[in-house]
Amino acid sequence: MLPWLPAAGDVICLATDGVLDNLFDSQLAELLSGGGDATALANGVASRARKVSLSRTAETPFSVS
Repeated sequence: MLPWLPAAGDVICLATDGVLDNLFDSQLAELLSGGGDATALANGVASRARKVSLSRTAETPFSVS
């Protein structure tokens, strides 16, 4: 049971470590706040996470933990 009730317009994001190790919560929220259909949002998140994962200089949640 959820400790809160989702409301109309809420976005629930399920992600793997490939996303969560490479994008900070604020970056993920920014990507998801743009709206659009689920496929477009998922593609945008995956694309950004991949780009960051290939960067040698990007600061990530994984690199600062």
